[in-house]
Amino acid sequence: MFVSKLFPLLVVFLIVGGVALPLVGYSLSRWDMSSSNLEGTVVTDSSFSNFTSDTRYSAIYPNAFKIESQRPFLVTRDFQTFDFIVDNESALSTATNFLQDVGPPFVNWTIQAILKVDIPPSWKILYNHVDFTAYVVVDAIEGQVIEYESRYLHEYDPTDITLLEAETIVSEFLTDYNIEIPFTARYIEGFPYDCRRFYSLVFQEYNGPIEIETSSIIVRASSFTHGISYYHYDWIGLDPIDTTHVVGQQLALSNALSIYEFPSEQNNLSLQTPKIALADVEDADGNHHLRLSWVLDFESEIENIRFYVDAFSGNLFGIREEFEPYRAVQEHILIGSTSFLLGLPIISVVSTIGVSSIYLWKRYSE
Repeated sequence: MFVSKLFPLLVVFLIVGGVALPLVGYSLSRWDMSSSNLEGTVVTDSSFSNFTSDTRYSAIYPNAFKIESQRPFLVTRDFQTFDFIVDNESALSTATNFLQDVGPPFVNWTIQAILKVDIPPSWKILYNHVDFTAYVVVDAIEGQVIEYESRYLHEYDPTDITLLEAETIVSEFLTDYNIEIPFTARYIEGFPYDCRRFYSLVFQEYNGPIEIETSSIIVRASSFTHGISYYHYDWIGLDPIDTTHVVGQQLALSNALSIYEFPSEQNNLSLQTPKIALADVEDADGNHHLRLSWVLDFESEIENIRFYVDAFSGNLFGIREEFEPYRAVQEHILIGSTSFLLGLPIISVVSTIGVSSIYLWKRYSE
């Protein structure tokens, strides 16, 4: 008799406590994408809108990536389908013409080395001069320049370069070389540095609200030559990523802080604006990949620390301290994490079936 009265209460408890409440908690802990605070400006709304292409893909290495898994969401760079088509002589000719056109004027360069690069498939040509050093990287598929840098080797009085001047120089460069910016880019309005001698303009790939780390077009304007001193094109071009089940910022933060204990000397910690990113990280074996993550930056007077939390499970999986290399962290299933919240209903359903089976067996065996 007692068992008959207890059984319905037990079933209700298992269903409400083990199924309904975890699912409600799961839904409340999801990421509100509309609250994202994204850096920069959509390129189509920027001063570089005229250079926007109607595609999200790379113009040089399209589809040069592989989605390794969905949970966690992992992407690796994959250049296996590309062969070296452009030979070193053609690459050298392209690089030298580019350097003479874009680099410092009236410089007679000496070729120091021609290097074959596997990732990405390309040729890197090193140049020397008594006053300058430079390199140019030419992709081995289309024969286009994908990276360049020149440096002056001596001290000189700093001359400021303004953002407007930098944008004008970069616009002329993009026009001359017919470089288009995928429409998924966000324009980040530059980083002046070295006494404002240089201004770097960044076009960063975004997948909706997700920053794709390492995927960008960077052009640096120089006040010394009033031209381009650095150029870098590395674009992945991913299709839209489903973010329906991404955990919320607060859950990611609380999970990270429940695992990592800050040193006692770390005080005045300040959490910077968290972001969702396809972050460039390593696994336990040191292999690089991109993983969809919450990136949480803490700044302090002693050392800055960055946490990487999986966007779907909410588990802390990596830490990068300012003066230490990146290190992987053993992932744990935490109370409140996605794995925990979605695991409880399964356990509860199994328990309910078990309790019901025992109840029915006892009832009909009497």
